[in-house]
Amino acid sequence: MLLLALLLLVACEKRQQLTIGWSTVEPAGEISKTIARELANEFTIEEKPFASAAELSEAVANGEVDLAILEEPPQAQSDLFVLRAMFPSVLHVLAKPDLSARNEGANSISDVVRGRSVFAGRPGGAGYSLVQLLVELNIFPPADEFTLLESIFDAEADILVVFGGILSQANLQRLQSYRLISLGNVNEYGRGSWAEGVALRSPNIQPFIIPEGLYPGLGDNATLSLSVRSLLVTHASLSDQTAYNLLMRIDELMAQIRSIYPLAGRQQANSEAISFNLATHPGAIRYEQREAPGFLERYAETLAFIVTLLLALSSLLLALIRMRKQARKDRIDVYFEEIMKLREEIHTVENKSGVTEKIVALQHKVTTLVSDERIAADNAFIGFLELSNQVLEESRR
Repeated sequence: MLLLALLLLVACEKRQQLTIGWSTVEPAGEISKTIARELANEFTIEEKPFASAAELSEAVANGEVDLAILEEPPQAQSDLFVLRAMFPSVLHVLAKPDLSARNEGANSISDVVRGRSVFAGRPGGAGYSLVQLLVELNIFPPADEFTLLESIFDAEADILVVFGGILSQANLQRLQSYRLISLGNVNEYGRGSWAEGVALRSPNIQPFIIPEGLYPGLGDNATLSLSVRSLLVTHASLSDQTAYNLLMRIDELMAQIRSIYPLAGRQQANSEAISFNLATHPGAIRYEQREAPGFLERYAETLAFIVTLLLALSSLLLALIRMRKQARKDRIDVYFEEIMKLREEIHTVENKSGVTEKIVALQHKVTTLVSDERIAADNAFIGFLELSNQVLEESRR
């Protein structure tokens, strides 16, 4: 009956509610749906699609959404917390074939864009914001020297700025009339290229090399571009234990997530933290440190040295105590010898009063040494007093 009651209690226990949101940008949408589906056995899942990343970010900050995949923001935000890095979102700059032929490196990218129409996605989106940043860094020409389209339907763009995951086969088919252009010389990467300078100015951005042969037909050579980390984020009120459990499950799902997007879980270069602009959730910190060595493991050698030193000091202290005790014993042995000599003197002299005075003086001397702690008040001292009193009585007979 007790077992049945426990089973009923577990069955009736209300599962935790978890709201997962996503925007239309891929592969974040498909990965989010996969996570929602796989977590449905442990949580009561609510799925919420959003038209833009900005709306999704606001919903997470307000606590309306518990989990979402968002690009790392360019500025610090105190109302979003990182659980883990998911994948790099890659910038693709594509131009009409006649324009891409003019692209020979970072010095010419401004000339390629100047006087042309550019589509970079919705205003406020990651691609749109990156174009504005490239203008600020003088990589793109000033904003009044090219046309930034707000809709793909406004006109056929000369240049497309596509920001997101690795392009799918369906996207490659739609982009057949464009060619991939490089934002700099690939050979300069690692030698202070402008892409690395962008990363220093905006830590949420990293240089990214699109490998040769990744997009047959769009470009035959390796291409230097940029990427932004896509992060799994939450709000402050998500409990540490829930965050810990979620990360454990998502780690188990990473093989499945990589089948959707091969760059998932890829570590970003030069990143000492998950995010430069968002704080890490305490539950994520706990999870990251789960296999870190404990206090005893980290300081085992130091503790062993301290224990060895304490043992050595203890041995030295014991030796000093023994030496002091032995010195006190040796000192009182001298007075034992003196009292025995006085006993012999009793039988050899006629005037015993002189011997009596000597015995009293010796007792006084030894008692003073004991009070000054130069001789221990132990059994040897008691033995001396008994013997000296006995000799004193003999001297008075």
